[in-house]
Amino acid sequence: MKNENPILVALSHGLKSDLFPSAGPGAAVLAIGFDGDVDDSLFPASVTTMVQYWAGPAARLRALGYAVRGDVPADAAFDRVIIHTPKQMDEMQYLLAAGWRALRPGGDLIAVAANDAGGARLGPVLRDAGLNISESSKAKCRVVRVIKNDDVSVPPDWLAHGDFRVHPDTGMTTCPGLFSWDRVDAGSALLRDHLPADLSGVGADFGCGYGFLSRTVLDRCAHVTCLHGLDADSRAVAAAGANMQSDGPRFCGHHVDIPSGSGLTGLDFIVMNPPFHTGARESHDLGRAFIARAHEALRKGGTLVMVANAHLGYEADLLRLFSAVNKLYEGGVFKIYQCVK
Repeated sequence: MKNENPILVALSHGLKSDLFPSAGPGAAVLAIGFDGDVDDSLFPASVTTMVQYWAGPAARLRALGYAVRGDVPADAAFDRVIIHTPKQMDEMQYLLAAGWRALRPGGDLIAVAANDAGGARLGPVLRDAGLNISESSKAKCRVVRVIKNDDVSVPPDWLAHGDFRVHPDTGMTTCPGLFSWDRVDAGSALLRDHLPADLSGVGADFGCGYGFLSRTVLDRCAHVTCLHGLDADSRAVAAAGANMQSDGPRFCGHHVDIPSGSGLTGLDFIVMNPPFHTGARESHDLGRAFIARAHEALRKGGTLVMVANAHLGYEADLLRLFSAVNKLYEGGVFKIYQCVK
């Protein structure tokens, strides 16, 4: 185990305490929301199935020998379920309910989170649902354990929190856990308002999310023959596909870790609102990787149109890679660039 990871430090501490007895040799374990920063000391690869929506962490887990899937199994087939719960309440409740459903009777569910990322409310949420929990804390994280029995259960309506739904504010299919899932992101809305209408040919939306910008491109740019929607979150790719279902072959979704390579070449254009956070930590390198992969994927003379927070300072990267860089908009906290390879 990599001891610098506080989530794993807290989980190891809990599993070694009397409050969290061993699941026993050969017990089938389902682990949800963990990345490649794990090893056999906590998650024996021979008995552990990983659930990971994100392409990059999923690839790292497979490289470590884990069975990885992109959804939570519906059958009660596991003796222990361990969840690194997210901060967003609906997504957290869904994963707790889905993990509970995946447990055999008598199995235990263990949830862990940093105190400032939902961990402090894990205990209250489960206790308010009528569950008897054991709890430990370490490294500013909280770990809770619940045993599945016939007397109590997580609220059944929590499962519906993970469902795709058409959100009334956007009119688009989405679900909790996706970026800006219940609203239009301000940067994306700004790029929509300044998007050139003459985009044509084959293009891509890098980091497409549930497809807000993709929908704009296909509606506004009649000469776009094919748009590839790329996102690292498998749920986002599924939602974008649903939102572009009426476009048939004009849209194609890809579950891809873009910084590792898009898999596309010769594109006529790319639109993007690149992410700049890895978890809670701001990462300028993430946006720079998106810019580099976009440059690689474009044909000579191809166009990149992107929005970014002004403070991130991507101009140097754009000027270094592209033959022409035009600032379409600058105001407030955002800048929009149109760049030609």
